[in-house]
Amino acid sequence: MVITDQEEALEAMRTGKLDVMDRVSHKQAMEMAKTNPEILRILNPTTQAVTIQPRYDKAPFNDVRVRQAMQMALDLPTIAKDYYHGEIEPYPNTIISRYLSKVMPGWGFPYQEWPQDLKDEYAYNPPAARQLLADAGFPNGIKTNIVVDIASDMDLFQIIKFCFAQIGIEMEVRPMESNACTAFVGAHKHDQLVYRQYGPLGHCYAPFQAFSRLQTGANDLMVSDPVFDSFYNKAMYATTEEELKKHMKDMNERVARQHFAISLLQPREYALCQPWLKGYHGQIHSIWMGVGGPSRLNFYGARFWIDHKMKKSLGR
Repeated sequence: MVITDQEEALEAMRTGKLDVMDRVSHKQAMEMAKTNPEILRILNPTTQAVTIQPRYDKAPFNDVRVRQAMQMALDLPTIAKDYYHGEIEPYPNTIISRYLSKVMPGWGFPYQEWPQDLKDEYAYNPPAARQLLADAGFPNGIKTNIVVDIASDMDLFQIIKFCFAQIGIEMEVRPMESNACTAFVGAHKHDQLVYRQYGPLGHCYAPFQAFSRLQTGANDLMVSDPVFDSFYNKAMYATTEEELKKHMKDMNERVARQHFAISLLQPREYALCQPWLKGYHGQIHSIWMGVGGPSRLNFYGARFWIDHKMKKSLGR
C-alpha cells in the first residue's frame, strides 16, 4: 500500500488495514492508545534532537548572548514532563547524542558531565534571558522571522514560540513544505531562524563525521568558528584513543558553550504494531529507510509472521 498522507496511514492502522507502521510521533502514538489500546506501541530514540537553528553569520544571532538568552527561555524539564508525559529525558544535547554516550562511555559530553556554570546556561531563567538581550543591545526585545518545516512537530513549535515571546523575541512564521524547506535552507536563502525535523545536535555519528558537522562551509547554520574547525585536524593527528576522546569532548563542549543551535530535547519515535504481527519489535530499517526503502527487510521480513487466528478473533 502506498499512502503518502500520514493521517491517512494512521487511519489505516487504526482500522486494521496496516499491520505495522513506524516513524510515529509521541502525540500520534498517544492518540492511537486512546482509540486502539490493543495496538502495540514500541518506543525508539530518534537520531537527532529538536533544535532551533539560527543564522550564525547574521545579526542579531551572531551574538552568543542572544543565542544563550533563547536557550534560557526554554523550560526543558517541564516540556519533558508535561508535553512528552515524562517519557524522555529532560536534558539538552551537543553534537553527540546522550544515548551514544550511554552505550559508548567517553565518546561524547553528556549533560551529567557538564560543569555547573554550563548547566546554568541551559537552565530555565527568563529574567536572566531578558538581561542577556539587554546586554546585547536589545532591551526591548527582538523581531525576527523563522522558516518552519510544516512536517515538524507544530504543537511543540507553538510552545517554543510562546516561550520566546515571554522574553521579547517575536517571530514571523514562514511555513514551508518539507522539500521546499530543505531546498530553501540548503541554498542558504533563510536569513534568521529555522525549525525543522533535522538538526545538528543529538546524533550518533562516528567521530570524524561528528568533527566535520559544523565546520566552516559545511553547515546550514553558517557557523564559521576557527576553534571548532581546529578540532578536526587535532583529531586527525591523535595517536591514542584517549586523545581522540578528549578532542571529541572538547568539541562538544565548544558547541554547548557557543550555543550554535538552540537545543530542545531528544524525543522518541514510536512504531505501531498490530497484536497479530509476530516477530516485529521495532527493528531499525526493517520497514522504513526513507527514499531507498527498508534496507534490512530482506533479513527481518523472513522473521515476521501473522497470527491469523488472533486476527480473526479481533474481527479483522
